[in-house]
Amino acid sequence: MAGSPGGTAGGPPLDVCSSSGGSAPARAPIESPVGMKNEYGFALADSYFLAPCLERVDPYHCLTLLDACPNQDAALFEERGRVFNEQFELGGCLGKMYSITLRVNGIVEGKYYEGGARRAGQEWANLNRPEGSYTWYVARPPTESDYSVFKLTVLQPDGTTEVEHYYLNSFPSVSGAESFQTFPIGYEATIDVPGQGFVRYTHQDSDCRALDNCGVQYTNYCEQARNVPNEPGLAVPATYAGKPVNEQFNVVNGANQPFHAQIVHVTVTNVELKQ
Repeated sequence: MAGSPGGTAGGPPLDVCSSSGGSAPARAPIESPVGMKNEYGFALADSYFLAPCLERVDPYHCLTLLDACPNQDAALFEERGRVFNEQFELGGCLGKMYSITLRVNGIVEGKYYEGGARRAGQEWANLNRPEGSYTWYVARPPTESDYSVFKLTVLQPDGTTEVEHYYLNSFPSVSGAESFQTFPIGYEATIDVPGQGFVRYTHQDSDCRALDNCGVQYTNYCEQARNVPNEPGLAVPATYAGKPVNEQFNVVNGANQPFHAQIVHVTVTNVELKQ
């Protein structure tokens, strides 16, 4: 959505969300619905999931939490272990819907999800293709296992009512991909979001241990770490979740590629007003 609020010279700005001007909505429209920065300094337009490597416990596992892994008896699987949420407030016009296209690139462990729709079906040939696999999944929960969940949830402007949720690291059960390795992912996906709603990112690690970015074959050494596909020169953010990445998030090589343990970079490539 192009264009920012305008108005007559010397007068108050017009409300671009109505046809005849008037008072602005609760959160004024901005140039792009995806450009508002959150408490950590990120906007949905250019954002990340980082699974930390706080300590290496063997050549291919990283602790994502140094304390005892919490909530192991929680009734809901997605509430067990380390759960990190990051929320993005959206701009745009109240009462309008927007179609947002996301570009997703990363290095992640595979996860099985059931009962929803995996956009790539059961396709599983060459899960280590350099450009990354298409691992987008719509709705329904993950299976219970030690492998991490990467989730995106769209919320109404009240900040609590869910519109839809998606998973970013879905691999088909026929592949054996939920196993002792990480994979490159790379694809585009389109979501519908309400103006002035929210998008929430969730990374959940039920056992507080992430597989490290160590390449195709895991041996006694982590020798084949990979850069984020399609973005070999991507600069890892210096801070994440309000903490310095060099000192408190990645003990292997700090804010550098190849990142340890896992990383997803999300960028917005297109925004269209639907109604």
